[in-house]
Amino acid sequence: MTAHVIVKPRRARPFFGRHPWVFDGTIEKVEGNPSPGDAVELYSHDREFIAHGLFNPHSTIRVRLYSWDKEQPVDAEWIAQRIRKAVRFRIDVLGLGAPDAGCRLVYSESDGLSGLIVDRFADYVVVQFTSLAMARFEAVVVATLEELLAPRGIYRRTERGVGELEKLEIDDSLLAGEPPREPVVDRKSTRLNSSHLVISYAVFCLKKK
Repeated sequence: MTAHVIVKPRRARPFFGRHPWVFDGTIEKVEGNPSPGDAVELYSHDREFIAHGLFNPHSTIRVRLYSWDKEQPVDAEWIAQRIRKAVRFRIDVLGLGAPDAGCRLVYSESDGLSGLIVDRFADYVVVQFTSLAMARFEAVVVATLEELLAPRGIYRRTERGVGELEKLEIDDSLLAGEPPREPVVDRKSTRLNSSHLVISYAVFCLKKK
């Protein structure tokens, strides 16, 4: 049975408004015994359903919320569908599919996938997990990206400090395919809004493998 997380009185409004983070100080009690990364349901103090989320007892962000549809729990297929939607929006609508370009394909909360960032660098993809719960779906993330993009390689990059905050034991690693042997992005065709240093760092990480 899915565990229920009950928020304190008069603390539910932000979550009805789709705020995706439930901090530990907001929670009155947890009914059930969810393990790290387990799916849970969030309820108001008056027992009104709010959203489906993923639980991490080790983080101050105790629950990350994903689905506000009571009939749609957070599972592997839901994660895959959200990734497909985000990637297709960047490529089909925004036109960020140039073969030698770099762009951010999945941007965490902006795409309803709190804890997941995906960057594309030409034929290579860099994945970053910033939550333990989302990292549990790594196999789904990799399989979906391979389905959509058929990249030459998928690399996992870790953010300093996230492991300690989330009790997440992962490191930089090649998840699929092969590492590049030369720079993979033409700086002139880069579509990222952030610094070119982001790309340089990601390529450097890939080349280390």
